[in-house]
Amino acid sequence: MLKILQQPYPHSDSDKRKILLSLGTGFFIGLFLIYFQPFDIYKFNSPHKILILSGYGVITAATMLLLYFVPPKTFPNYFKRTKLDCWSRDFICDVERHANAFLM
Repeated sequence: MLKILQQPYPHSDSDKRKILLSLGTGFFIGLFLIYFQPFDIYKFNSPHKILILSGYGVITAATMLLLYFVPPKTFPNYFKRTKLDCWSRDFICDVERHANAFLM
């Protein structure tokens, strides 16, 4: 059991996956806003409405790309993964997730 707890959480740190996730999320945000028009967007009348709403997807993708690549290159020691760090970070996230599920 102790060996399992000392292993890092299995996930992919590949740049390709980060780029695809960022672009996919941005694309989804843009399409969601254009199709469903939440927050009374249907009241906004403009000939550039689709361009404006798709801009939110572009901003989302750009922000995700920025946060995926700039901080790890700027602060490499902070983002260095160790066995104990991975386990404790994952454990804290699991506790928080279960607490949120319990409270809702």
